[in-house]
Amino acid sequence: MSIPVVILVAGVIGAQHADASNTLERCSNGSLRVVLPRTEGTATQAVAFLSILNRGVACRLIAMASLTVVRHGARVVSIRGNPVSYRINQTIAHGATMLFDAWWSNWCGSRSDAFRVRGVIGALTASGPYNVLPECLGARAPSRLASG
Repeated sequence: MSIPVVILVAGVIGAQHADASNTLERCSNGSLRVVLPRTEGTATQAVAFLSILNRGVACRLIAMASLTVVRHGARVVSIRGNPVSYRINQTIAHGATMLFDAWWSNWCGSRSDAFRVRGVIGALTASGPYNVLPECLGARAPSRLASG
């Protein structure tokens, strides 16, 4: 008879915790900052990671986010899927939280220009350099940007 009571108590506590996370206040832009997008290279691709820093208390972040490959301040239109967008609706704890990543593949264009990745979350923006560019795997195939 005591086992069902324990299960009932655990279920009530779990439900209260779930309700608390759903009732968090929305994050304010004043406590959030987009972390400089970090890039890395793999054997054939370049990947960019988008994170956010919450300097306030845990909150609910509801916003659109994107990662864009840019050159000379403009989006590189020859890359299919550029920018990659993501809808965020999640709890963000105090500190840094990684939100999503974008994988860039098959770049056969000029390698002499400086490429950057621009991360946007709502009205917040940050950008950083691509230190490694993707390999050219086939000049006839398109260059692509896709979420991981």
